[in-house]
Amino acid sequence: MRVRSAGGAAALAPVIVGVLAALLMAARLLLPVPVGMANNGDAARLMCQIGANSHSPPWPTSQLFFVRFRYLFLSRSGPPCLHYPTTQVLQMWLTAWIHQHVLGLPGVIDMRELIIEYCVLVGVVMTIAARLLAALRPTTRTLILIMLYLLLSEATFADYAASPFTETAALYGMLVFAIAAVAVAERARGYHAAYLAAWVGAVLAVGAKTETTALALPLALFLGSRRFPAGSVPGRFGGRLIPGLCVLSLVMTAYWSLSREPLNDVRANSGNELTMTIMPLVPDAGAAAV
Repeated sequence: MRVRSAGGAAALAPVIVGVLAALLMAARLLLPVPVGMANNGDAARLMCQIGANSHSPPWPTSQLFFVRFRYLFLSRSGPPCLHYPTTQVLQMWLTAWIHQHVLGLPGVIDMRELIIEYCVLVGVVMTIAARLLAALRPTTRTLILIMLYLLLSEATFADYAASPFTETAALYGMLVFAIAAVAVAERARGYHAAYLAAWVGAVLAVGAKTETTALALPLALFLGSRRFPAGSVPGRFGGRLIPGLCVLSLVMTAYWSLSREPLNDVRANSGNELTMTIMPLVPDAGAAAV
């Protein structure tokens, strides 16, 4: 009879943590019924870009109260598509392509497929976190992993998985960046892969929507202050080439998001900032409005 070594069991433990977390998240979001966020009217600027009809017939106001999971094709006779700049369209487009061309399912997309993708992401993140915390005491490690899972299962994060909103890219991007940045800071094994993952997460978060472009500054400071040794790049500045490209890409992503923001959104955001943020916080709301 073959007995598994202690080292093999230790290497397998993080994988078990990740699989368990993914299954629990699937139960959290899919049972007894799928959970998502209803369209508040902003879904059109994202769903239109993948050719999906975001309206809920027969009453347009019903979209404010019910979550839609199956999206049909957008009618060509409808209004022109508003190309709102967001990196979230990458996940949506890829999922829609798999839905139509790989799975061969009707319609444009089923948002429950996005839930499954989030569950897989949670499993990967929990696996990596368990490996990074392997040196801690079992009690401390278990407590941190439980708190991390509770955070990821909280509605602020998890319920965005099946939503037609651009905030999802920011949440996913920051999640990937956070776990990868810990590996980079600790210079753990797989440093290069962790750095590249942090780079991808940063770009995803910064380009999610106009409001997240401010993230470019702290993320660029972190990535730009690290070295990325590359054997194929000679000279003492070789380790600064990739970090420099990271910073440049974040600046370009922020510029792309800000420069292509629709004019109607610029006006709406200004009005929302005044009426929803500033006026409720001051003693004289009327004076603030003036």
